[in-house]
Amino acid sequence: MRATLKGWDYALKHQDELIRLILSQYNPGNRLSAEHLRFEAQETAKMILPETVPIGRTDIKRFQRIADTYRQLGLIDSIDHLEGFVYGQIKADWLEFTPEEQAWLQAHPVIRVGIDRDFAPYEWLDDNGNYVGLSADYLALIEQWLGVKFDIVKNKPWAEILEMAQRGDLDMIANANKTPDESAI
Repeated sequence: MRATLKGWDYALKHQDELIRLILSQYNPGNRLSAEHLRFEAQETAKMILPETVPIGRTDIKRFQRIADTYRQLGLIDSIDHLEGFVYGQIKADWLEFTPEEQAWLQAHPVIRVGIDRDFAPYEWLDDNGNYVGLSADYLALIEQWLGVKFDIVKNKPWAEILEMAQRGDLDMIANANKTPDESAI
């Protein structure tokens, strides 16, 4: 599965290279043009939404929304047997949200998160610029449970992250503690 996900990631990031490969090795009779393959690649990227939904992520809620749309259009009567439809789907039945919380999550499939780039072991950026640490691991789990994507703001110093949060430019901060003088750090 990891190899497949890496392959899709590579394909989305190197479309021109793959178009050349398809044209040179997998295009019997020259049936496909570069323009056609580029169009396919762009449309595929639109459907996958790799900036919004992590590659390989399948959420039963997305299938339920599709089923609801089909039902509203009169194409189906109902679908009430989606439970277990997606392999390995985490059941979030134990998460209870108010209608307002559910509406907020529905309206915010991507949640902008401010972090402290140097707050090990909780969170930091590794040598490759990856967000790692205890909080990063927790956020990855929460993404799965809620079916959302966290957009990690990792290119700002902590003081600027706090200013962004005060202005409302962030949806949340991963780690904040009160200091003895009552200011957040």
